[in-house]
Amino acid sequence: KGLVVPPRVAERKIVIVPIYFKSGKREVLKKCRELKAKLRAFNAFVDEDETHSPGFKFHHWEMQGIPLRAEVGPRDIEKKQFIAVRRDTGKKIAVKEKDAERNVGRILEEIQKNLFSKAKKFLEENTVEVKSREEFLKAIKSGKMAFGFFCERKECEEAIKEETQATSRLIPLTQKTENGKCFYCGSKAKRKSYFARSY
Repeated sequence: KGLVVPPRVAERKIVIVPIYFKSGKREVLKKCRELKAKLRAFNAFVDEDETHSPGFKFHHWEMQGIPLRAEVGPRDIEKKQFIAVRRDTGKKIAVKEKDAERNVGRILEEIQKNLFSKAKKFLEENTVEVKSREEFLKAIKSGKMAFGFFCERKECEEAIKEETQATSRLIPLTQKTENGKCFYCGSKAKRKSYFARSY
């Protein structure tokens, strides 16, 4: 069926929230359970808690990080559809029951790509390449991640941490080995490293 099951988004990928008033409860819950079975590849589950309103459930599961929400009400049953709501954008999408698996897989893949793109953009905009101690201190003080040649000596890293509370985060394995000078102490260095404070 061309089903796409992205493994990276979250273990529980979709919550199904039944929406009913005084009538229609049985039919809505039945449809929700059927939808759960169709979407088992995504670890779908139904929130059948009757002590909270749908609005409360929307907020609760959004805070829990569930990437996709399915809303099912009497009108949706009539139209043989459900409303999928993306956590990353809040966009609502009407999904036909017959296309549930394929479209949920596609939507989750889009969410993954969007989150990755945003994270990559944030990282790029908040990383500064540094060549001197002054540039490093300025970058760290402004809350940025610093990237530059580092001697990798324990004493140097301890000095950096004592002065700035920043520590090395990553030494990329794919970088070329070059001859440079440590941005902090001026000693010989062959690789660049990322430094940042933890928050």
